[in-house]
Amino acid sequence: MTALTYPTATKLDKEPTVSLAVARVAYRIPSPNPSPEDLVYISERLAFVKSLIPALKPRQQFVMRGLLAGLSLPEIAERLGINNHLCYHAKWQAAEIIRDAYRRRVWNAWCELDKFHDILRAEWGR
Repeated sequence: MTALTYPTATKLDKEPTVSLAVARVAYRIPSPNPSPEDLVYISERLAFVKSLIPALKPRQQFVMRGLLAGLSLPEIAERLGINNHLCYHAKWQAAEIIRDAYRRRVWNAWCELDKFHDILRAEWGR
């Protein structure tokens, strides 16, 4: 039987090649100093999520409100008196509903923009 070999840490010793700004975008790390545009974007997304909470099932509502209040999923599960798996599942279901609603919202906005472009093309004769 051969012994297990582990990779050396030479790659870890090198300087990172990706800038912090790119890493923040790639890994969705929040900026310590968000720009005014970021703050508007975040507040709009948060308002959209909050507007969807009443449409969720009661357990999903409780989980999402807990997450928005800064609680962890184990803390929410403890308050609900359920195991962690059910809490994670309720979060996953709620996230799917919110994602689908956001996709519909973006798609509708895209369709409206496309209609606007059609009107402009018709007026410009293209």
